[in-house]
Amino acid sequence: MEALAKTLLALKFDRVRRLDLAEAPLFHPELVAALLAAEARALGADLVVMGGQSADGDNAQTPLMLAEFLKWPILTQVTAFEPLAPAGLVVTSLEDDGQARRILAPPLCLAIGNAASWLRVPTLKDRLEYGHRGIEVLPAIAPAPAPGASLASLKPVETRRAGLVLQGEGGPALAARLYAEFLQERLAP
Repeated sequence: MEALAKTLLALKFDRVRRLDLAEAPLFHPELVAALLAAEARALGADLVVMGGQSADGDNAQTPLMLAEFLKWPILTQVTAFEPLAPAGLVVTSLEDDGQARRILAPPLCLAIGNAASWLRVPTLKDRLEYGHRGIEVLPAIAPAPAPGASLASLKPVETRRAGLVLQGEGGPALAARLYAEFLQERLAP
């Protein structure tokens, strides 16, 4: 995370901010999306650019939920975007049959599939000059649980199935036995 933030700074992004989710529940995309939406509203932002997935949760839901909370359109699989005067963007995204370029106007959410692989690589000069600026860390305040709600227990779901190993005669004989003893009854009309 730190290396990506420093790359963004070296690419001359005005600000790099991240949520401190150390105390937040794991795999909680709606919490992250709600926090990001509140921050976007507080900043008066009209464009949010984010990765589609992260190491924590790896769910690809957060950008979509963020757009839903903000009631903004979203474009996923974005590979490039550039400003277009007076207040638009030219956005390139991956489609099933290739790339598409669209002219869009904010407010808008853009989700980049694997953010690090699509970012321009900053020069060494830019890394040295801009990469040391501070990263703003925003505290994530998890909402209080609903009154009367508490976690009673967690246990894994049993996914193993019973099985039987047939040994013996050989391929055709085992197949005939399998059919006679286990399948014939189930396949009968």
